[in-house]
Amino acid sequence: MRLLEKTNGILEYVADIDETSENQAFLKKIADYKIQRQGSGIYFFDKRDNKPILYCNPFDNTLFVIDQCGYALAAEFGAKRFLVGKARSTLTTEAASEQKAIQFDRDLSFPLKVAEEEKATTFKAVTLAELLAINKENPDKLYENLAELFNRCADFTPGKQDEYLTGGKKADKFCRFNLDSQKPLASTVTDQIFLLDKQNKVIGTISATVMVQPDGTTDVYFYDEIVDYFTRLQPTEKEALEKLYKNEEKLSEEAQKAEIAKIIEPRRLELMRPLFAAAREKVIQTISTVSGLSGQDLIEAGKVHAFIRAAAGRVPSYKALACGEEKSATHVIHGPATNYTKMLDSHVKIWADQQLLKLSTAKKSSSWSYGKVFTFGAAAAVLGLLAYRACRGGTGSAQSFTATPNTLPGMGMIKK
Repeated sequence: MRLLEKTNGILEYVADIDETSENQAFLKKIADYKIQRQGSGIYFFDKRDNKPILYCNPFDNTLFVIDQCGYALAAEFGAKRFLVGKARSTLTTEAASEQKAIQFDRDLSFPLKVAEEEKATTFKAVTLAELLAINKENPDKLYENLAELFNRCADFTPGKQDEYLTGGKKADKFCRFNLDSQKPLASTVTDQIFLLDKQNKVIGTISATVMVQPDGTTDVYFYDEIVDYFTRLQPTEKEALEKLYKNEEKLSEEAQKAEIAKIIEPRRLELMRPLFAAAREKVIQTISTVSGLSGQDLIEAGKVHAFIRAAAGRVPSYKALACGEEKSATHVIHGPATNYTKMLDSHVKIWADQQLLKLSTAKKSSSWSYGKVFTFGAAAAVLGLLAYRACRGGTGSAQSFTATPNTLPGMGMIKK
């Protein structure tokens, strides 16, 4: 089976000769839905009424079930599936049990009210558009720096760390940080905020998926919260950390982690607090823009459901930032990502590779326009190479490219 992109981001799963019975059943089911890519996000619409029922961030292994009629289709893709929109508001105890939807202990409410003391900060907070403008002379280098930040400071589970590396570090960061994903489609948009130091270096970032329903009901999922806590460490703390990393005192693994956390967590919180405050302000603005209503009024009316999944082992730190104070209505269905999700992930990372190639080419030659001079033949050659990297036997052209199960650009077989 292949995944083909047509015009306007329309995606189509295409059967191969002698397709498996499982894939044939999937193709029959998926034929009732329109699949559309916007940036690195994937939307699923019911063809009968063009109603959105699913939204997917394949690079983050996350799906959002927008309508209760999307349960069956979501099950075909697996991954972690959050219930939002009508699927959340109409959820019954019986449906939760049937769908195996649970309230996970690390899914915490994320209050959007900004405390007065949080507004006073020495850090500059910028949007992705503003960050790209600051780095307009070398945007390719920006993605290298973001990849390095995630590599050093994303203290998540090993599985999450692997997710950040799948398909290439820079391609993964482009999937997470691109302006195309910030263009609203089906009233869903991605937001990012970045904290900068005095040299305009990124020392923190957080993302949010904002999903607004026609009646103003809104779900906001915060994720990818990373801060460069190393920039806050004192010399004595750095020395103590170095000894702990070397484990000179032969501590147990749990004791070693606990001692490291005693040093790191207070410094991490120093940056997380202003980062969360800036994210709250930006998201309220986005809700207002997408809904056409006052974001603050929707929050006060109880129509906004904002949540975050706390990093493993660090729930107390999130609660120190007021997360979890409100009762969470978050339900999630857990499961491994299927091959169909992996194909989407491969597809958006091929797209990200293309965009990064454009950035790199534009930097190397300022005497011509990449978009105008890059010929059909050259495009086909490059996309063909990218498709070959992503999938054995895949094809590429200037208008479309394909992805196959279990493969990602530059990584070969996925290891999960």
